[in-house]
Amino acid sequence: MGATAAQARLGFQYAGQLEISRGSDGALRPVSVTCDPVSQEIVVTDARQMGIHIFNPARVEVFRTSGFAALVGPVDASLDAAGRTVFLQRLAGRAHAVRRLDLYGEPDGFTAAAPTAEFDPEHLLVTHDGHYLTLDSNSGLLVKNDADTGVVLWSRNLGGEATGNNGLMLFGRPAEAPDGRIIVPGGATHVILVLDAHGAIQTAFGRFGSSPGRLVFPVGAAFGPHGELLVLDRMRHKVLVFDGTDYEFQSEFGAQGSSPGQFYHPVALASSADGRLFVAQGFQGRVQVFNILADEDH
Repeated sequence: MGATAAQARLGFQYAGQLEISRGSDGALRPVSVTCDPVSQEIVVTDARQMGIHIFNPARVEVFRTSGFAALVGPVDASLDAAGRTVFLQRLAGRAHAVRRLDLYGEPDGFTAAAPTAEFDPEHLLVTHDGHYLTLDSNSGLLVKNDADTGVVLWSRNLGGEATGNNGLMLFGRPAEAPDGRIIVPGGATHVILVLDAHGAIQTAFGRFGSSPGRLVFPVGAAFGPHGELLVLDRMRHKVLVFDGTDYEFQSEFGAQGSSPGQFYHPVALASSADGRLFVAQGFQGRVQVFNILADEDH
């Protein structure tokens, strides 16, 4: 039986990198990249210059935060349904908290309630319903906040008995499937968690190892043009492709190195509806762009 569109084997064609504006020292350290599902704008958070950069679908930088944003160690910025920039920021040496910029790039006063005093989220996802999902990568506490009021809608603990791992977990950035499932890269647990839309664990998959299809340190997830699940493994320097329904391994690409199209400890990835993949890494300060191709395209 021939492969359906959803089963088509994917290829990845290197298409350059984002031209991120640089500070006076010329250095960059991208720590996250996200892509708005509606506008297709790409958001890059740079830890070196403590700035947030926004690119239009043509990969032209159209916005960069200024001193008016008052950013301190921002991580994991995204655009929300109203076009505002939502991100996590370190507060006076304490835990990270959700903050937001208005359309002029200035703080709008939004605060999100924390479930505990120790909650220190490192990942933020704007869900399809417009609310904010944050994850403490060390404790495994996953929290959803209302985008209007900031109140906690629900929280779930993914650590300990939930994963069979009571040690250091270092969860990666979540991704949301079109049907509302939440995918959480397991980091040091070497697995991928699949949650329902309310954070309850449905299943987990993945096996530790360096051979094709195995996971060492998954840190990011995204979805391909036909529903494929794309997983970024920082220690294997690869993007792995799994079926988005039964999570069977399909293929992988990537190699360790500094040449165009190669990776060196990549930290984040995002995909766009028009079939592009963005992969960020601190080394060389770059966000590389790939065209996602199905069987008939490559």
